[in-house]
Formats: sequence, structure tokens, C-alpha cells
Amino acid sequence: MIEEYKILTKDKKFLLWKKKNNDSYLCSVFLLKDEEKSTGWQFDYYLPKKHKIASFLIHDEVKLMNEDNIFSKSDKIDEIELNEVKFKFDDVVKLVLSKHKNQRFTKEIIILQSLDSKLLWNISLVTSEFNLFNIKVSAINGKILEETSSSLLQFGTRQ
Repeated sequence: MIEEYKILTKDKKFLLWKKKNNDSYLCSVFLLKDEEKSTGWQFDYYLPKKHKIASFLIHDEVKLMNEDNIFSKSDKIDEIELNEVKFKFDDVVKLVLSKHKNQRFTKEIIILQSLDSKLLWNISLVTSEFNLFNIKVSAINGKILEETSSSLLQFGTRQ
């Protein structure tokens, strides 16, 4: 993730965008893995004047996604500082896999964000049996802050 961030911050398209949006700031980092394929790292920047999010996807190149509306009850979106992350991505992967070593995941959604002023990894994992695990881990010290599980089948359609 750090390498991709370095690529982003040196990219000409990003630098031009950042110059036009100098009040924007990094508010989350996102990765989606489907089986063994990854979409690449996505870096989300909050635009306070517009109350929107602009996303940059780093896969084979830097791609600016459309600006999106925010679906948040809060008026303020917390900024995140990557240099504050002490419990790195590889550490989170090891922790989560050790807790669920007998599971096979078909989807992994990994978000680095600040919730309630806590910098954390928010990980959602879907198994081949349609179970959903969600784990929130402090990005500062690696402590598990919250862990839930449920069946996706409980969200079935009603007739």
C-alpha cells in the first residue's frame, strides 16, 4: 500500500488534481480482493468544499474515479496520516488469517480509515459458505477493537 501511495503522490495527473483541490485530504484507503484477484489500492480524498470524495485507483496505472457524494451522518470526515500507521497491512493479514485459518474467503474488503477519531483497519471477509466476518483492528497497536460475524443468507429476499 505504501508503494502504491508513493506512485500516486508522484503521478502527474494526481499532482495536477491536487493543485486544483489543495484543501483535499486523504480520508481512507481501500482494497477489494475477489478470490485471488485484486482491484488494486484505492486512495480516497475528501473535498470539504464540495462534501464529496475523489478516488484514485492504483492498479497498472493511476486512474481518477468520479467524485462521489458522501454517505455519512457526520459533517466532518477524518483525515488519515499514513505515517501514523504502525500496524501495517501485512500485520493485519497475518492476524486475520491466524484467527480464521480454516476459512476460505471469496471476497476480502480492507479499508484503512478513521472512525470516531480512531485510525483502524476495517476488514470484511466473505466465505464460500456465505458467512461474513467483520474485524476492526487498531492501525496504531494491532489490538482488535471489534469483531462480528453473520450469515449473508439472513439477508435473503422476502416474498
